[in-house]
Amino acid sequence: MANLNEQIKISINENIDEEYRVFHTNLLPNIELDILGVRMPVLRKIANSIPKEDIEETFLNTEMDSHEIVLVHGFLINRAKVDLENRLNMIREFVPHIKSWAICDSFCSNLKFTNKNLDEVWNFLLEYRNLEEEYKTRFMLIMYMDYYLEDEYIDEILELVNRDDSKHYYINMAKAWLLATAMIKYEDKVIKMLKNSNLDPWTHNKAIQKARESFRIDAELKEYLKSLKK
Repeated sequence: MANLNEQIKISINENIDEEYRVFHTNLLPNIELDILGVRMPVLRKIANSIPKEDIEETFLNTEMDSHEIVLVHGFLINRAKVDLENRLNMIREFVPHIKSWAICDSFCSNLKFTNKNLDEVWNFLLEYRNLEEEYKTRFMLIMYMDYYLEDEYIDEILELVNRDDSKHYYINMAKAWLLATAMIKYEDKVIKMLKNSNLDPWTHNKAIQKARESFRIDAELKEYLKSLKK
């Protein structure tokens, strides 16, 4: 297994793009991980090259010492040949390694197994409520946005978003993005929430801004949203 872990690092190092490294570093200021500069499709290809039956051991025995290594291991979790309990344990071990919005959002979008295990993953995500830890909370919010904007969950999600007040930029950005996305399907519910919003003015207005930037929100609603700004 050491050879396989080493091969992952070799594959990453063989695909470093210095120009992309500079670009990506500018997108992720103050990140705690080294950014090597490997493009996302290449990282996905590296992850897909690992046999499914080897993923769990590979995951447990690799030092996550670069942005790219963390991304690759995030991609591996959805492919692992494990049962649901072990997959959720892998996620639980992975989440503390999320050190950027890019890792968080790409990781969440890749967890397609959630669609077939909505109730179980919902219960798992309860662990991440009320933590006020920036990337753990963002992980929960992006998971809600990606998989849970449905009738059964929307009221609880909106209540949670409206109740919690955070000083963390990437939590508040996730809230704004979630609300703008939810407005596409649940316009009346989100408008009602915004009219009685407990959000700080920045997050409240950012949600309106992102909704007004959406191609999936009609012009009439975009105009009306201006009146709801704080």
